[in-house]
Amino acid sequence: MKKVVTYVKDHIPLRQVIPLILLTIMFRLAIGGLYAFSVKTYMNVYSSDNQSAYVSGLNIVLTGFGVFMCLYSIIIYIVERRHHLPFWYGKCQSAGSNANAVFEAAIGMSLLRLSPAVTAALAMLFIIIFTVVSNITARNREDLSEKYIGHVGRTITDLKLTGKVDFGDEVLHAISREVIPIDTKVKAIDIEGYNIVVEAFANE
Repeated sequence: MKKVVTYVKDHIPLRQVIPLILLTIMFRLAIGGLYAFSVKTYMNVYSSDNQSAYVSGLNIVLTGFGVFMCLYSIIIYIVERRHHLPFWYGKCQSAGSNANAVFEAAIGMSLLRLSPAVTAALAMLFIIIFTVVSNITARNREDLSEKYIGHVGRTITDLKLTGKVDFGDEVLHAISREVIPIDTKVKAIDIEGYNIVVEAFANE
């Protein structure tokens, strides 16, 4: 049992699980209330003869948008993790991508209006996907750090925030926080997502 708890603690990000559950419950209640209000308003304004057509159309719209949001949350999470650039959170990169993915997934699941059991299973699937992507990115970051951090290379294109650097055995995409001219020695100082961060080598 202790091993299971340790594994869950090390591999399942609770900072995603708990917000995903809470947000899904909140959005589900809110959307359920808005759904009932919408149907009631339609019946009061229009003839109840067309109620079934209205409800059917509303369900199609909600389901379609829910599926879109679920897929979007996965795709945008992969993109943000790969490029280390959550769109809304400045320098808080990891927290930003987690927050974006959880928020979007919770909206998507709520719009689908599935049973609690199916919603819970879908939430678990999201957590597994987010965890796998996060672990792959972390391993890649560790591999790049061990291989390149502290190493010196030479720019083969102008680094206008992004460009190519030759590290001797491999030419890699790199990013910098300043413009660095072509054929300048640079030093790898950090890893962001799948990108190496470099700066001009001080001894150049």
